[in-house]
Amino acid sequence: MARTESRISLTRDGDSFVLHLSGGSRRSRKVILSEDNVLQFAQSAPGYRQEIMARRHPGAVFATPVSAVAAEWDALGENILMVVRFPANGSVIYEVHPDSSRKLAVRIQEILGDRPASQLTRQ
Repeated sequence: MARTESRISLTRDGDSFVLHLSGGSRRSRKVILSEDNVLQFAQSAPGYRQEIMARRHPGAVFATPVSAVAAEWDALGENILMVVRFPANGSVIYEVHPDSSRKLAVRIQEILGDRPASQLTRQ
């Protein structure tokens, strides 16, 4: 028997969300998630993504393309809110302490000024 590829999707259902898992060797399953469940899942997923990709392709770096970056002070003027936008309308907002923001700005300037000529290609 040929193995069917599993598919997963998340859809809104009123005030809740439904996680659909179908295909594979099991029957379809649905899990009702609250908004808090989705937020908790979204917070932990990027770390697992990197771990899984590192296991599948040792030594490779899995990076998400970024279409835009913006920065603003938070409402209290204590931290920088860095908005990172991804293709297909995704975005994440990071809260960055000013000291870390300064270090990042300096490092980006260093990197831009010392770009290596690479023979590698994007996979």
